Amino acid sequence: MFALPHSGADAFRALVGELARAGGAPVVDLDAALEAHGARAEDLAPEAVAALRGYVVLTRGAALWNLAAPMRRIILLRDPRDVAVTAFLEPDRLGAPTLADYLAGPEFGAIIDAYRVFLAGVRRRDDLWLRYEHALDGWREIAADLAAFLGLELAPRRTREIADAAPAPGSGWRDSRHREMALYALIALNGAPERVEAKLGFALEALGCPDTPALWCAERAGPIESSLRPLGARAPEPDEPPPPHVSQPDPVLYHRLRPNARREREVGGRRILLETDAFGRRLVVGQPETAQKTVAIYGCSFTFGTTSPAEETFCSRLQAMLPKWRIENHGVAGYSQSRNLIALERETRFNPAEIVGFTWIRDHLRRNAADIGWVQATSAGMLEGTDGKARVAVIPRAALNAEGELSLTAIRYPRDDLGGVDVEEFEPSPFYLDQVCFKLFERADKLVKGYGGRFFVVDLHGGMSPALTRMLKAANIPLVKTLFRDPKYFVTPTDPHPNALAHQVYAEKIYEHLATLA
Repeated sequence: MFALPHSGADAFRALVGELARAGGAPVVDLDAALEAHGARAEDLAPEAVAALRGYVVLTRGAALWNLAAPMRRIILLRDPRDVAVTAFLEPDRLGAPTLADYLAGPEFGAIIDAYRVFLAGVRRRDDLWLRYEHALDGWREIAADLAAFLGLELAPRRTREIADAAPAPGSGWRDSRHREMALYALIALNGAPERVEAKLGFALEALGCPDTPALWCAERAGPIESSLRPLGARAPEPDEPPPPHVSQPDPVLYHRLRPNARREREVGGRRILLETDAFGRRLVVGQPETAQKTVAIYGCSFTFGTTSPAEETFCSRLQAMLPKWRIENHGVAGYSQSRNLIALERETRFNPAEIVGFTWIRDHLRRNAADIGWVQATSAGMLEGTDGKARVAVIPRAALNAEGELSLTAIRYPRDDLGGVDVEEFEPSPFYLDQVCFKLFERADKLVKGYGGRFFVVDLHGGMSPALTRMLKAANIPLVKTLFRDPKYFVTPTDPHPNALAHQVYAEKIYEHLATLA
């Protein structure tokens, strides 16, 4: 493993070593061994390096980086602009040389050289590149990646315990004063963009860094999401919508919920508050911090409860029925199984729930496949009244490949080039949409069962076809049927979103299923 200066090297090597030892893998602290013998890594003979195969080798330096020995390599890297800022903000530097002198001096030059060493060599397919930014809120995601990469037989709970006990990656950006100083330095850096970007551009491009530094904001892509956003490709980084919007841009899902957001709206003559928690989920009334079991419910606006106060949503009602369990509302307006699957993958990398439920309504079929008619209709609604200036990014599109297996790609969205085009003849058949939907359920079921969890599906509309129902039954995926679409369950006569009565029925039916798992 390798890590550059100001990139959490000491904390990272401690985490890797602890995980490896807990998983029974042999560990060699190369730096300590070399220091004990008064030697340097550059002095190692090729046969000595080859003898290290089969060991987890801990080293801060890059001396082994480009040696020919067929070793799998792990490296923790950080946005070079952030490294430059951190180096400038070192305690012994504050109040010393000016930023201009620093950028022209040897320390900034050493940072550039360090990135050149790592990026000049060939990047092998079996390398694992990790990002410092992903550890700012804890090591859980990275620990899960390391355990899988090293083939360690560690239970997810044990991996999380080791991650939580590991030291922080550095002084970090969670400290407000340090963040303010970092922002001050970044403003100064932005004052000389040609100078900085010209020297660091090669590293920014190789690492797929955003156009502006993101010290405390990074997205983690798992295997499913990676198929939509190739490693190294720059995902769209649209401007973030200002509060009081509940959602914020997402480079793969188009949007996700904003943490700690609040928005009031009027529905059916009453004012309701839409509020999210610190994790960007709809608030669940009475939710405990720790519980016997965690139930994560994924869905769309029907699950989020776009037209209902938090206490009326079926997740809050379900929480009241199961006070010793933790019910999490992962519903996001506009989502379907395709985006729920990617959101689930993100969440389970560091916070796997014992029980996961995917809700379903008929509209999800078209959203999953992003069929041309759905894209045309929703794009028209988004572009209306915006002078064609709606944010353009991507959304996932689920399909079946030549072998009949699930394939996920990213398409540009919304589309202003489909207006007025007759696309009816190009829309997919209902059975094909059922098959795509089933494959998404199947993938989610496999993901959850892979870490020992339980998965189930909830039909919120009563409109699931017999074909899709049979597919779920044949795959032993539990299906909870709730109610049939009826105006008495609508929040208003013209809005089919669930009212309080519908949410109560949802909660009761889901409770009946969960009671069998208690």
